[in-house]
Amino acid sequence: MDPRQELVSYLRRQLVGPAGGDDETLDAPPDRQYLMGTLYPQEADLQGQLDLAKEEFEGTGTERGAEDTAPASDPVPESNSWLPSSLGFSFYTDAETLEVECSAARYRTRSRSGQRGRTWQRIAIPAETHLLGPDRDQVSVLDSRAELRVTRRDFGNGKLVTVALVNAARHDPALGRSAHWDGMLFQVDLRARPVDGQVLQYPSVRLASRDLEEQELRLQYRHVRTHAVGHGCAVEELRDDDGRAVTGLRPPSCPRPRSPAYGPPA
Repeated sequence: MDPRQELVSYLRRQLVGPAGGDDETLDAPPDRQYLMGTLYPQEADLQGQLDLAKEEFEGTGTERGAEDTAPASDPVPESNSWLPSSLGFSFYTDAETLEVECSAARYRTRSRSGQRGRTWQRIAIPAETHLLGPDRDQVSVLDSRAELRVTRRDFGNGKLVTVALVNAARHDPALGRSAHWDGMLFQVDLRARPVDGQVLQYPSVRLASRDLEEQELRLQYRHVRTHAVGHGCAVEELRDDDGRAVTGLRPPSCPRPRSPAYGPPA
């Protein structure tokens, strides 16, 4: 592995996880351990999450009670700031049917035997692949913990398609802290590819502009093309063996082995 890819893999393990392997056990809440690739229960607010983390870090444990690790108080109210419960991307295609793959993990909250505090055990949720045609725009996935949603809009000779993965759990303060962590999804991955078509250049009003400077920039950067727009995430293009055609799309999260359906990993 070259040094650049080794650095990228290290950052992914630290920010997305799992840093300690597929069966890791954490001593800190998983949403404090990993800052990316997390889907919270719907209607979970930031202020409530900060309060929850503060209570946990006031207990006992490796980092609990340390002033430099406890969440800092913010004078700005966060009650109307909602935590992300979905991610997805939009792209332009002439295909009618999409192949969508998703995967995630969850962490089971456990009490420490004979002492105060908790631990969090990682449980991988098997990846799923679904074919979504014009008559199928929603499907329950990941042990019914999430939903795949597809929205299609006619545009020119193709369709603008939005694929999203949504956490199906809903935030309920009455259920307690353990239920809140158990309802989160971590190391989320989402992939989509057209089955009977191709990924086309994403439409933009700049492509139709007659401004001389815009035309010059389009000519100068004609090799740079946008194929997707992310919602709550960036988008990585998956290409064929020649590196020319875009065969699929995904958020840049956890690396995976090569798959013939999607081409070599980026």
